Amino acid sequence: MALGADGPAYYYARNAINLLKENEKKNKKVISDIYIEAENKKEVMLINTIFELIKVIEQDWTEKQRVIICDMIENKDTQKNIAIRNGVTQPSVNKMLSKGNYYVYDKAVRSTSEVLGEYIR
Repeated sequence: MALGADGPAYYYARNAINLLKENEKKNKKVISDIYIEAENKKEVMLINTIFELIKVIEQDWTEKQRVIICDMIENKDTQKNIAIRNGVTQPSVNKMLSKGNYYVYDKAVRSTSEVLGEYIR
């Protein structure tokens, strides 16, 4: 029952639904599977844009790049150790990380996490 359900969460959810409907009418593909709503519109707009850019980077990864990048994310290990675990050479790991834009991706994820962590506090 929507009667009486008019707190901030309700309005944020309503705005998200309206955004999805608007994008659907324009046949606009929703790129990111994460979207936030909050009072500070400019910061939120930047964060949501970063989410979309992160998703665009992920979508361009080949299967081999995905395996190497996921290993790097999960294990936070050296390229040499990642190469050994995956049966490739260290230069191959370096090439896959570079071509997969891993370092830009990692910086975007870490920066966004830091900003959101401060936002939540």
